[in-house]
Amino acid sequence: MNLENMEKYKNSLFGNIKNKLSDWLELDAGQAIPAQEIFRFLHSVKGTAGTLQLCGLMAITEQLLDGLDEDSVRVWNRTELRNFLFELIEHAYEYEHFDEVEIKAKPVRDSQAPLIQIIDDDISMLILLKDLLEDKGWMVITNADPVKATNQYFEMQPDCLILDSGR
Repeated sequence: MNLENMEKYKNSLFGNIKNKLSDWLELDAGQAIPAQEIFRFLHSVKGTAGTLQLCGLMAITEQLLDGLDEDSVRVWNRTELRNFLFELIEHAYEYEHFDEVEIKAKPVRDSQAPLIQIIDDDISMLILLKDLLEDKGWMVITNADPVKATNQYFEMQPDCLILDSGR
């Protein structure tokens, strides 16, 4: 599968996620979603994410699936579902708007925290690693574009460089 097709499939997957979440979260107050439907949706997303090498998305859906029982008769209202799927909703939003987010790092750092630069074409992995490393107290800059990443490397002079972490 070439890179252009891969991007098309990734965008299609995130479009489908967004559509399904919108359908569910726009239901009337009295309507509910069966747990089995949620399980099937997450299972499908997990499989597709794995095929498309979207490791961050796959990890999120695996974690969500651990909180569901395929044979459950439970029904979820939209508030419960929104709270349960919050991380997936946030991840889908970040993926969709990744190119619009400006990196607000200063060339001169006040902090003694190490600066880590991550360069990867898997945006979901960039988002996941960035969050994990920032939680550890490190400053992290990311980029999916090799040319911009190269310029960023020479401007920021990171302490550590992580390239294409999914392979």
